[in-house]
Amino acid sequence: MDDLITFVRARIEEDEQTARAASAVWGKEDERQARDGLSPASRAHAGRQDPAHVLRQAEALSALTNVMAPIVLGEHNGRAMQGVGMYALFGIAAIWSDHPDFREEWTP
Repeated sequence: MDDLITFVRARIEEDEQTARAASAVWGKEDERQARDGLSPASRAHAGRQDPAHVLRQAEALSALTNVMAPIVLGEHNGRAMQGVGMYALFGIAAIWSDHPDFREEWTP
């Protein structure tokens, strides 16, 4: 399960780094104009991928991962809780199921 936790934390970190890099240009005029040429649905989607949104999402996923990791690693009593923790981490990991390091056994 260490591999699963490492995978999730690495993907969150990658998303944070990408969002921080994008935040430097997100509000610039040329970036806004590029978004203006999108369909309403595409503009709405792009807005939900705003770097600030991605950073909030990464923070939330990190917090959840930090709570679940010790449970999955057996640092708390209760086999049932360990299963719940693993399933929660499988769900988080599934966000990046298209990543080459994702393992099929992590599919929820």
